[in-house]
Amino acid sequence: MPHITGPTFYSLTRDALKSLNPDAVFVMGGNLFKPYMIEAARDYPTMVRLYAYELRCPASYGLLFRDGHICTNSFLRNPQKCMTCTEDIRRMWHNPSIIERPESIKSLKLLYPLYQMLVKHSIGKISVAVATTEYMKREFNGVIPLDKISVIADGVDSDFFHPWEPHVGRETKIITLPGRAFDPIKGLAVLLKASAILWKKRQDFRLVITGSGRKDISLDHPFVGGDIWLDDKDIPGMYGNSDIVVVPSIWGEPFGLTALEGMSSEVPVVASRIGGLAEIVKDGENGLLFKPGDYTELASILDMLLDNPDLRAQLGKNGRKHVIQNYSWDKIIDQYMALIQNLVDGKKQKS
Repeated sequence: MPHITGPTFYSLTRDALKSLNPDAVFVMGGNLFKPYMIEAARDYPTMVRLYAYELRCPASYGLLFRDGHICTNSFLRNPQKCMTCTEDIRRMWHNPSIIERPESIKSLKLLYPLYQMLVKHSIGKISVAVATTEYMKREFNGVIPLDKISVIADGVDSDFFHPWEPHVGRETKIITLPGRAFDPIKGLAVLLKASAILWKKRQDFRLVITGSGRKDISLDHPFVGGDIWLDDKDIPGMYGNSDIVVVPSIWGEPFGLTALEGMSSEVPVVASRIGGLAEIVKDGENGLLFKPGDYTELASILDMLLDNPDLRAQLGKNGRKHVIQNYSWDKIIDQYMALIQNLVDGKKQKS
């Protein structure tokens, strides 16, 4: 496949839109191509989904540095600070999900000022933006006018992620960290430290970690029962085999889909009180929250849950109910369709 640059992508998208002549354009993903897509759609009412931070940070907001801090800078407000990322990649933890992706921030070193201008200009072309949480809407305050941002949550297929038979009588409980655990910002280190504390007290649990990429993890930690890679079709079974799901992120998750999947599977969820997770998980109602990075508090919560099967069951049931009431795809699609219809109606009124 030939290498496609931003300008080439813009030109191809522009030509495609001219041939289609749509009533409205919905820009969803795109990463660093996103502003090119918005610019290409400038003659049409355009809705942009703010699932991630690419319009705030070309390097993917949430970079974890070797000194332990997480970047919260917006390159639209302070581009000089962001230049240090493109100048010195060594200051960051090696993170394949960010640094090695095709549109790596390394390539922005020379084009950075022009790219910043492009993003600023493209933002002015947005008709309406959609954030997945109130947290994400706040994060874009000062970047996109708040009256242009609607909040529509992500959804989950509650038939695909469904309750499984309870593990009655199983002596060894399974605590699962779902998602891309290889990414340091997902908090694997926090869960490992919490589990090490817990292991000194009890050995009736095992951790299952999805895709950490660390071959030696089971050797280093006797409580790790598995480090697995899963096809999509296998993921519901992973949740179904779990007694507790932990989402220990140390950065501001835009949403927190793995928490929602665990809740839909009727498994009690323990998550960091940060970002979108703090909106999805209602502490003490449909899950439990802990201070991000506080492995001592996490160990205490897990210890309590392991001793309380009734609480695990109740949190699981409440989580499932919460998902069905608030995150069904039927309701979410209706909200999107209403926004799109408003865009189309607005275009008709102007023409």
